[in-house]
Amino acid sequence: MPTEFTLTKVDVGMMEDVGTSANQLVQLDSNAKVPAVDGSLLTGMSTTLSGASDPTLSTNPSGVGIKYKNTTDGEIFICTDATAGANVWTNVGAGTGDIQFFHGKGTNYGYCVGGYPPHTNLIQKYSYASDSDAVDALQDMNVSTSVEAGSCSSATYGYMVIQGGGTFSSQGTITKFQFNTSNNMTTVGNLTTGTTGRNQLIGTMSSTYGYAMGGGEPTELDVIDKFPFASDVNATDVGNLTQSRRYGAGTCSFTHGYYAGGMSAPPYWNIIDKWAFATDANATDVGNLTVAKGFTNSGVQSETYGYCAGGHTGSASNVIEKWSYATDANATDIGDLLDSINSLSATSSATYGYRQGGSPYSDRIDKWSFSTDGNATDVGNLLSAAATHSGCQY
Repeated sequence: MPTEFTLTKVDVGMMEDVGTSANQLVQLDSNAKVPAVDGSLLTGMSTTLSGASDPTLSTNPSGVGIKYKNTTDGEIFICTDATAGANVWTNVGAGTGDIQFFHGKGTNYGYCVGGYPPHTNLIQKYSYASDSDAVDALQDMNVSTSVEAGSCSSATYGYMVIQGGGTFSSQGTITKFQFNTSNNMTTVGNLTTGTTGRNQLIGTMSSTYGYAMGGGEPTELDVIDKFPFASDVNATDVGNLTQSRRYGAGTCSFTHGYYAGGMSAPPYWNIIDKWAFATDANATDVGNLTVAKGFTNSGVQSETYGYCAGGHTGSASNVIEKWSYATDANATDIGDLLDSINSLSATSSATYGYRQGGSPYSDRIDKWSFSTDGNATDVGNLLSAAATHSGCQY
């Protein structure tokens, strides 16, 4: 049988080509010892970050593929998008819960675009960091309009889908403006339908696409169009709402788009529709608002809930209601706006929902907290009273 040996120590003096002189395979130091290994020039080595809690969006690795270990519960995450301050950490352990930036929120400014009266091309913005009045964003739309249009936001641009206006001469277009610059709005493409008669539609977004849903006057539509943020091209028809309608509220989760409420001549609707971003398919009815309503025009979203505020139920409403993204269920009444208002617009920060303007003509900006259910508070004013405008967040 072979004999097993255990090597516990090597006497370098017994090795050949080892020493302090030149041309030795192993160079010893001045004390005839093997020098310490310097790993600073090693490449291709895996780096693991760690901490007592899960990584955050601002846990900035050196690049994609870096591993992070939660030393408290042992969960393992891999960085799949190394964008500083907006990193995506994918959970690859036994648990669930990826760390990723939510595309439905803004972190800097809310924007109010267009409006009436009179028809205006004004773009104004207000800070999420402090409660203050809106200021002129020093950018203009490429047509004076009351909008009555869907809106959505990418990380760098605000989009208006179907610009209205007094004559609705620009319907069917997709336009965009770059946040926090002086660049005016430009036209980048067209929707699949609605060169005439598709105002009053609603918008929402995934992380990579904008969506335009419904709309129409005098004939309502059920079309769901989408267009990419990465390139300026026309939209494609990817599905249908459960009911043709306009003037509802559009929201989004990480994975789904939602259309709540709306109207078609003459009834109001309480339907909450949703469809998956990952597949081009029709929407399904997953719940109801607390009451049928239209003229909400804009929705609000946190990472876990969709919100619909104000609107018209036969008279103007001040109700703020929300529904859970985790379960297909009906909405609940969680508080009130400061005014009974319709034809408003809204934006979403990471922690608050914002309502801006509306009819009866108002210049009010109020907000409500996502963390606690309650009434809105007054935080500032638009430059002038406006309604039938649109909102974006940056």
